[in-house]
Amino acid sequence: MRRYHPELLDQRLFVSYWHQVVEIYSKLPDTCLEIGVVNKFTANYLTHLGVDVITVDRFRDVCPDVVGSITNLPFKNNSVDVVSAFEVLEHLEYCHFVPSLREMARISRRDVIISIPDQSMSVDMLCYHLKNKVCKRNVSEILKEKVIPQTNTERSHHYWELGDREHPLEKIVADIKTAGLNVEKTYRVKGYPYHRYLILSK
Repeated sequence: MRRYHPELLDQRLFVSYWHQVVEIYSKLPDTCLEIGVVNKFTANYLTHLGVDVITVDRFRDVCPDVVGSITNLPFKNNSVDVVSAFEVLEHLEYCHFVPSLREMARISRRDVIISIPDQSMSVDMLCYHLKNKVCKRNVSEILKEKVIPQTNTERSHHYWELGDREHPLEKIVADIKTAGLNVEKTYRVKGYPYHRYLILSK
């Protein structure tokens, strides 16, 4: 029996799900591989739109179509149009980042779409921080913080996050290029700036 996770019904997550669906569907794919199942919201919605979605996850209890690891995906080269991994890569040590991207690029005919938690400060992130955390300190004190506190659920089991001292955006982009992919665009979700999307192509 699956466990109930009320944190997965957070309104901010549904904003992020919308971006997942839009970014994948805008590529007009016939097929899509989604790595990391969670609740199958994106997969089910895309299926409703006519996209043939295959889900893969290393955990059997989330009921993926295929059980497997992002570092060694059991699919042939160029077997799907789009490969996606949303809020997945930070759950692996960073040494697996480039190899995982290469594996995703190997399977995709065209595009790779990912999202990564981004803790770096911005105007939107400051607004998000002030809105979601009761805080009596002044704004100047908050701006001095290098790490934005997230809930235990959001940051649990994260080996790294974009914007921490060792993983600035410039490094992430450079490593993406090392993996043989180009960054078409990147942005943070309005209303949930903790999620950064990177739209990549071969």
